[in-house]
Amino acid sequence: MFTYFILKTLQIGLAGLITAVQINPLMPIDLSNTPATLKSEPPRALTSIEKIIVSTSTKYGLDTEMVLRIAKCESSLRQFDTEGKLIRGKVNPQDVGVFQINERYHLKLSEEMGFDIYSLEGNIDYALWLMKNGGNRHWNSSRSCWQEVIVKNDDASDKTSDSRLLSVVK
Repeated sequence: MFTYFILKTLQIGLAGLITAVQINPLMPIDLSNTPATLKSEPPRALTSIEKIIVSTSTKYGLDTEMVLRIAKCESSLRQFDTEGKLIRGKVNPQDVGVFQINERYHLKLSEEMGFDIYSLEGNIDYALWLMKNGGNRHWNSSRSCWQEVIVKNDDASDKTSDSRLLSVVK
């Protein structure tokens, strides 16, 4: 009898719940705030400088996102200012262009290799050649701006596992 009472209570409760959540066909449903209909920002088109960087970094087999972050940190993706003058470093005026190539250390070699670090394409091409052959060490002074930091997640649900969760912070 007791089992019958429990089952009947559950049945009545379940029937009431089903009735309560049934959709009234006469009542319109507002779907404007559902995830499928929320409007997201369209992807931003790449600037001409970004397109050159993406193309050149692909040519050298480099991480395009990393290369773009370095250029953004170094010069805000600019080779020239609004007056058409070459961008020079604020801290060191011998740093020039999109990737702030230092004239003292790189001008002679870049010229010998046929790169014009004062032109947009030459600055990008030489910088990416440096990255391909020497890594990102030439941009260590701005590392805090562009480097991905791997952070150990102490809230990992499986603390006994050797594979701890990591998150990337840009």
